[in-house]
Amino acid sequence: MKSSTVFQRLPAWPLSTGAVLMLLSALGACTKQVATPSLAPPLPVQTFTVNAGFEETIQKFPVTLLRDREANLSFRVGGVIQSVNFKAGQLVTKGQLLAEITPINYEAAKARANAEYQKILRANQRNQELIAAGAITNSLKEDTQDNLAAAKASLEGSDYDLSSTAIKAPFSGVILSLDSEFGETVSPGQRIIKMADLESPLIAKAAIPLAFAKRIHSGDVALIRLGVEEQALPAKVRFIGASSDPKTAAVMVDLVVNTPQRIPSGSTGSVEFHSKNSAGASKDLKLPPGALLESNQTKGYVFVLDPKDATAHKQEIKVLGIEGEWIRVSGLEPGVKVITAGAGFVTEGQKVQESLR
Repeated sequence: MKSSTVFQRLPAWPLSTGAVLMLLSALGACTKQVATPSLAPPLPVQTFTVNAGFEETIQKFPVTLLRDREANLSFRVGGVIQSVNFKAGQLVTKGQLLAEITPINYEAAKARANAEYQKILRANQRNQELIAAGAITNSLKEDTQDNLAAAKASLEGSDYDLSSTAIKAPFSGVILSLDSEFGETVSPGQRIIKMADLESPLIAKAAIPLAFAKRIHSGDVALIRLGVEEQALPAKVRFIGASSDPKTAAVMVDLVVNTPQRIPSGSTGSVEFHSKNSAGASKDLKLPPGALLESNQTKGYVFVLDPKDATAHKQEIKVLGIEGEWIRVSGLEPGVKVITAGAGFVTEGQKVQESLR
């Protein structure tokens, strides 16, 4: 019954044997096409590895660590040291007496200046009485007043010299070094004590070659290492020198080190500049012109190769400029492969195959 039902649904008009064979052949061809679809082979392309052969992942330079606020303390006048109240490594507070020289000569000079000032002051007071009586001329009055002003200035100068026989802490901090001891004769301006303000930032000072200094900017992140086993300390570029040393072609760069540790001033180590900034995006990379697709002055696109499935994916980048035969860009991770030759024929998500150059 089922067979008869099927035959009853066939078209009413008669079909020739040739027509039936053609129909079955067409149906077979369609069935075969669906079962085994044809797959396009991967598109041959050439690639370029970003950042390869242009800049190292890490650039290292020696540094010296200092406190941002350090002072070399000396006597403004010369003499013999009669007391030194602290040793290197001791903490001091602002205004504390650190050292003194014998003040005898300066006390005597102040006494002489004070006696001269008092003498002229009395003469000036007598002149006031004689002026009223008309017993002295105006010129004598003016001479006495000039002498009084000179005697007062001499007294103030001798008082300043006497106060300069003592060194007091200009701020709270730690004694870094003591360069002279009790009984030594010192000259004006000769360093006696060096101290540092522990509340001021820790600064790493580095002499960096001019060629590399041009590539860093204020605020760039770096790492400071004091030894091979030491943990890296984060730091930021604070200052880049405006001139280079004519002998070494090096530029002085200051970095602020972020650490709660009390690191001795004068410690040495190294600074590491990585090719990535703190956000993980690469900086100032170079690409061959063939990798860049459509672009305007600042924005462009490239095809990046996904190594997992060998597919191409379009990625936006920032165009920074042209350097010789290369294009400087940012927005790519160092180490990724960018399609160069064949990039114009690639579509999003297309399978590609790296070919030899």
